[in-house]
Amino acid sequence: METYLETPPLAAHLARADDVASEIGTAADPDRLGRVQDAVRLSFEGEHGARRQFARCAFTSLVASSGSPRLYLDHGPIEQIESVARCGEPVDLDAAEVRISGDRSALYRAGSWPVSPVRDGRRSLDHEVAGVGGWVLPPWLLDGWSATTTISAGSWLAIGGVLFTALIGGDSGAAEPTWADDSDVSDGEVTWRPHPRAQRLPQDLEIAAVHTVAAWYRGDAMSLSTGILSENDAGGFISYTRDDGRPAWPRGVRGIVESYR
Repeated sequence: METYLETPPLAAHLARADDVASEIGTAADPDRLGRVQDAVRLSFEGEHGARRQFARCAFTSLVASSGSPRLYLDHGPIEQIESVARCGEPVDLDAAEVRISGDRSALYRAGSWPVSPVRDGRRSLDHEVAGVGGWVLPPWLLDGWSATTTISAGSWLAIGGVLFTALIGGDSGAAEPTWADDSDVSDGEVTWRPHPRAQRLPQDLEIAAVHTVAAWYRGDAMSLSTGILSENDAGGFISYTRDDGRPAWPRGVRGIVESYR
């Protein structure tokens, strides 16, 4: 069964707009909120060392091997591997006993991966890996199944711990269908495809994103001097700016993001 589906119709944001609105206490301007959401995602993915792509997508990565049994990728959690090649030569995944590691952050190979040669003090990126990885992001997920509702192709739905995506959009049926995790599900005009290995963004990352987006959105004062700008007693998050005037993460966010490096 083909796993990958084209990017959903919604942007790759880490927080739902209504959750951010609840945090800031008012509806947010969509254009400004979109820019802040993009900045927060990019910051989480790379600026502070997370070094991974969060949004679920098809990927092709060039990586180096130190000669260990694990080949680490930056598109975790890895959902599916389509192919691996070294120096342009395909790797027989079955013969090499290649499988996704238990934490879905790496490819495990029986024995070890060949060592990448060192050039100019750095290992060559001589392994090319193609597959699907990353998380299904909160704005892509519907709140739940509902009858006679218009569903856009590419929307996601969580049923009993399994994620489904709308392969074909349309109006859902009058009665909830019987769900299966090994075959497509017909639901009125909608066809749902199960993705048992797909994972939604972890809740702690989602909460951290909501607090950060809200803090960065809250006011132009964030571009002024360094210091405490806002405090959320309920969530325990305090917002700061750096000396260069750029917004920093609320307290407590760094540890959450870096735990997913």
